[in-house]
Amino acid sequence: MRNHLEITKTFEELNKLNRVLHEEESVSGPLHIITDDGNLRDSDIIYCYQNLDPDPRSTLVGTLCASILHLLSRITEPQRVIWWLHHSARRFMVE
Repeated sequence: MRNHLEITKTFEELNKLNRVLHEEESVSGPLHIITDDGNLRDSDIIYCYQNLDPDPRSTLVGTLCASILHLLSRITEPQRVIWWLHHSARRFMVE
């Protein structure tokens, strides 16, 4: 298990990457089932990895998605839920 500081840094990095992804793709593009809908099981991460096809218009989106998936795969499913709930709450407060 990763320590609290590592998890906090992972959450912060996920938030940064997700912000940029939402600027590029308003509904998170290829990761909308994860970042918008909260499907956070290992099988969901694998599904997105397998179906990740970088948009030819923007390699930035593909890079962001791959980075987000990598970080999510390094934390546990319960930690992903905590991150998603916090991320979602912050998004709704801003909107």
